[in-house]
Amino acid sequence: MKSSADAMSELMAGSMTTTGRTMDVTARLTYVPRDPHVITVTIPDRAGAVPIWTIGRDLLLGGLIAQASCPAGMGQIRLWTCQSPSGPLLIIARMTSFAAFLELDLKEVADFVMGTLELAPQDEEFRQLNLDAELGSNPEIGARLFISARTVQYHLGKVFTKLDMSSRGQLHRVRPDDPDTAQLPI
Repeated sequence: MKSSADAMSELMAGSMTTTGRTMDVTARLTYVPRDPHVITVTIPDRAGAVPIWTIGRDLLLGGLIAQASCPAGMGQIRLWTCQSPSGPLLIIARMTSFAAFLELDLKEVADFVMGTLELAPQDEEFRQLNLDAELGSNPEIGARLFISARTVQYHLGKVFTKLDMSSRGQLHRVRPDDPDTAQLPI
């Protein structure tokens, strides 16, 4: 695993099944702490194309314990674990116009995801809440974090969902430095 304060990346051997064919692949998992909620998976194919799957870190964490009967995720990406002759696997399914299934070693993925938590703990979302209160607009927050305004909007949406909120106007209810709300479960 290559790791620095700026990024973390690891190559993992696996297999991919799509349109009835299974092939061995090398997937690269990449995590950049300035975008603390996203892990990208790139899978170069023989033709040189590089499909990129963007997966929420929380979704990947959920997938590490999910079973096939109740996978993590309800959208295009679904994850679950299974046992194989070579050991436990994490299955990442991408359901678009066709289905693609990526099988990776469960322990390798778990070690990678746990390493991302050391680089940027899950409470990083609250740092963005504080920035929202200090700076105001998505473009201003994005400029300070070196991410796009759309990414700021995405992260705030995740925070709103976790805190059962629907808008910025409700942010005053919860602040991590407020002793009345500091105990809220995340």
